Order: sequence, then C-alpha cells, then structure tokens
Amino acid sequence: MPLESLPPELFYLIFLQLSFQDQWQCSLVCKNWRYILLQWPHLWTCISTVNFKTHDLREALSPFKDVIKQQYIRRVQLIVQDGSHLKSPINFLIEQGCTSIVEVDISIPCIEPSVYLNLVELSASSLTHLYFTCSLFAKSYKPLPEEIIQSFPNLKVFHYRGSVYKIRSWEPSMPVDFKHKHLTELGLYIQNNMDGTFAAKNILTVMPNLRRLYIDIQNVARRADLFIKTLNKHCHQLKGLVLKSFEHSTTYFLDDDDEEDTTKRTYMTSQNSTRLEHLVVHIPYLGFHQIHTTRILRMLLVQHHQTLHIININGHSTISGNHCINQLVPFEFPTMQHLTIHNNRTPNTKYLWREFLPGIEGLPRFFAQSLSTEKLVSFNLSGLHYTFDLSPLAIGAKNLQELHLVDCTRISTLSLTKFFDNLYISADAPILKKVTLVRIPTVTVQMLVSMVLVLRSCLQELVIDGCKQVSRDDIVWFLDHAVAQHHFSSAKLRKLKIDIHYIDNGHFANDDLHNQILEKLDLLSEKWQLILPHPNNNLFFANDGYDDQHIKIYSSTNYIKE
Repeated sequence: MPLESLPPELFYLIFLQLSFQDQWQCSLVCKNWRYILLQWPHLWTCISTVNFKTHDLREALSPFKDVIKQQYIRRVQLIVQDGSHLKSPINFLIEQGCTSIVEVDISIPCIEPSVYLNLVELSASSLTHLYFTCSLFAKSYKPLPEEIIQSFPNLKVFHYRGSVYKIRSWEPSMPVDFKHKHLTELGLYIQNNMDGTFAAKNILTVMPNLRRLYIDIQNVARRADLFIKTLNKHCHQLKGLVLKSFEHSTTYFLDDDDEEDTTKRTYMTSQNSTRLEHLVVHIPYLGFHQIHTTRILRMLLVQHHQTLHIININGHSTISGNHCINQLVPFEFPTMQHLTIHNNRTPNTKYLWREFLPGIEGLPRFFAQSLSTEKLVSFNLSGLHYTFDLSPLAIGAKNLQELHLVDCTRISTLSLTKFFDNLYISADAPILKKVTLVRIPTVTVQMLVSMVLVLRSCLQELVIDGCKQVSRDDIVWFLDHAVAQHHFSSAKLRKLKIDIHYIDNGHFANDDLHNQILEKLDLLSEKWQLILPHPNNNLFFANDGYDDQHIKIYSSTNYIKE
C-alpha cells in the first residue's frame, strides 16, 4: 500500500514514535514521503539556517506558512555569515506568532540593534536556553552579556562566546534590586578581555541560583582572589566550575606577588558559603599554567577539597599535568567519586624531551594520602609518561565501576596485575564494569586473563587497543581461555573492542580461523569490533548487535561500523 494512501492520522502516529533525526531521514526516501512529512506540523519543532544557501529564509519557508504552527516551534538555530541575514528568519517567526520558543542558538559576526529588539520581543517570556556566539574581530554592535541577561528573565542556560562591544569602556552594571532567579548555568568566554582583570564580576552578583559556571580562565587570571570571593558571596548554590582557555595564542603573566600570602588572605575573609562538587581545569600551555592556573587551582582546593565529587584536570603536556597533580597532594578528598587526569603531548618538538621524565612522587602520594578509594566510581588517566604504581588505587575501591588508561607508557605489568588482585581482595564482589586499555605497552595476555578472572561476573565493556605486547596468537589464546573457563559468567559483555592492526606479522591463516574467532566473540559480547593486520590494509570485523551479520571491511582507514 502506498504511504500516501494511508490516513494522515495513522501516518503521523507512526512517525511520532521516531526521533527527530529519523523523521528527517524518512523525508529523504522519496518526494511523496517528503511532501507528507513537510505538511506535518510536528516536524516543525526546529528551524535552522545551517548550510542554508540563501539569506531569505522567509521566502523559502513561505509555502509552509499554514503548516508551521506557533505552538510547535521550540528551537531555533541561526548561524549566518552576515548579521543582516538574521532579519529575515526573525521577522518570519514574528509573523507566524512563534512565541513558544525555548531554545535559541545564534552565531553571527554582529547584529543590528533593531533585530536584537525583535528577538527579545519574540521570545523574552518563553526562552530558557540561549547560546550566543559573535565574531572576535567585528567592531559592530553586539548586545552585552548583561543586556541579554536582563532581557530574558526566564533564562535557565546562557552561554556567551566572542568579543564585547567597546571592551575598553565595558563596566557591566545591573540595577541594584535586580536578581535573575532562574539562571542556573552560565558560560562566559570574552575573547577580547584577555588581561585577566575579571571585568564580568558584576554579572555574577545577580545570580543567586547559579549551579554551573563555565568561564575562560584568561578572563579571571589576574584577579583570582576577587573571582573566588565573588562566587562565595553571591553564588551560594554553585556546584560545578569549568575553567578553560579558549585562546591558545595569548601569553601573559601575573605581577610578582606573594601567592601564599594572597591565598591565606583570601580565605581568612571568605564566608566559605559556596560548596563546589565538580571542578574542571584545562591547562593550555606551560607558560600560562606555571602561574595562573596553578594559583587558581590551589585557591579552589583550599576551600573545596572536602566537597569535590568530580575533578577533571586536562594538561597540555606531562610537565604541566605533573605540576597540577602535585597541587592535589596536600589535600584529602573524602567525597571524590570521579577523577580524570589527561595530558596532551605538546606539538612543539623542542618540548618532547619533557614527556619522558624519569618519575614523579606526586601521583603515588596522591593515591596513598589524598584519595579516598572507598567512594571512587571512575578513574581515567591519559598521557602519563612516567613510572608509577597503580595498585594502591584498588585497595578499598569496592565501588569502582570504570577504569580507563590511555597512553600511560610506563605503568608496569606487575602494577596492572597487582591492581586487579588488590581489587579482588578489597571487594567481596567487584563491580568494575568498564575497562579501557589503549596504547599501554606493558599489557600482556597473562594480565588480561587475570583481569577477566577477577571481573568475570561484572565486566560489561572491554577495550584493548594498541597494546603492542598483545599479539595475534595472544588474542586467540585469550578468547579460547575466556570461553572455556566461562570467565564472563552467564551475562554477555555489552561491548568488546580488540585492535591489533599494528602487528606486522601477516594475517590470520584462513577463513576457518576467522570464523572460529568470530563465533567466540559472539559468545562473549553483544556488540564487538575486531581489527586485524592485513598485508595491504587493515582488516575489520564488527557486529553491531542488531543482526547476525558480521561486517567485513578491507580498508586503510580506521572506519568501523558501530
């Protein structure tokens, strides 16, 4: 039966069960399907100018004016290369009476004042989420962050990224009695305010219910003490803080002051009313990290180390990450649940020698003295290129559910084996569900077998990728052992990935052996990926869990069907 012959009510009832993306995919099947879907008001929940080739959106949408109902449009995405192109879609939405818009994402070089006022008129009472991105270089008018906050009293989430109009004279001011009671998430990335003087201070004073703050660390670096005092005094509900640099090319340094005295002075006068639970610190490069980030991190840890549940430190290089790890050591974290320490290798070759430091005392001391392993749920280490012992982390870690190790090139085989042994001893029934081992050269097949023996009743996801001591024959033996000993109990893994394409020793001998391996993978996991070496290209197998067909691809790229 042709689709168009179905009653519209039945047709639309079917498509209501699909996601928005799937609905659009169905509209590409044929012209009839597309026409029927475009006549369905429920499809018009989002209007976007992304990849739109003409600036006159009103003209393009005019054939559907009768279908686009005001109550259905909830999200608008306006990404244009010319500020004048913003007028057409906003005027169209006004004409349609679309006053139920809750989310707007705008990316523009600039905006005309009259167009901004039209946007306020359209969605001032309904808008709850606003993402505003403007050009760094355009000198034309853009609404100031404080103007936007006052214009939309029901905003819950507001992110502002770009330059501020007339930054040299910018001094945000708010009415004395103004409080924005609904705003719970704020992001400020003022790209032409990199002197670190914290010009946006007054904006934070009107948000008593703010719970998550994202701010460019270079906007506050010179006035870290004032920044933290402002949070303590005005943002009592703040739980999450993300400090990240979005401008990698700017370098500057604080004045030479007594940082220790500054820290003591700040917290002798603070009320300690803010209790952070989630802290993310991004360190973009060495020179910046050495003064600014370290100072702010230390000041935050002095106040919040007792309440932090999540810490994520993203370093630009091993030496910067090491320095920040050393900042953690003097403190105890009794409520820590999720810890991520990630280091990127610097692209500048003159710093590569720094990646191979002989060792560091900070991480073992942190494991032994600062971290309460009993409450730890997830642990993620990436890019640590020095020797350390992971095994103390498992002592008492009865709630650990995720372990992710990536590019930790000098962790020993003994340390990994002892980690799983300690976990088995510390917990009557380990609950570690996810293990990721990526480019860990000391992983051996014996260690893997020991691991699955300990985790046979709880492991759900396992990734073994680029571990060069694990050979083709090791994988065969590992799978045989796992199946024969029923190490994964009665429950299958949800996801298993094994990548040994780097082995330069030919490929599996024949298709019969291939099939045997694939059968074992089917027994062990619902979804799996297997990447093997091949004389010319990489050989991929995968099972997406939806059917019994194994996907086999010869390719020189790393494409895998999920």
